[in-house]
Amino acid sequence: QGASICPSEPARAIYATADWREKMGLIRDVASEMVIAGELEMTQKGHVVDPQNSKGPIRLRLVSRSPSA
Repeated sequence: QGASICPSEPARAIYATADWREKMGLIRDVASEMVIAGELEMTQKGHVVDPQNSKGPIRLRLVSRSPSA
């Protein structure tokens, strides 16, 4: 299990001069696409959730990949 971040972290980093709160929907949409692509996991209370069925606060983490031999 890797470390996770709140979606507000990339929103604040990308939109530092704008109102980043207005961009949270966009950040969540992009994160959902990355979940579908197998690049991220979306969690709630430490459990992986389906981005299309999740509501409320989420966290994001990279999918752990085992090194290929």
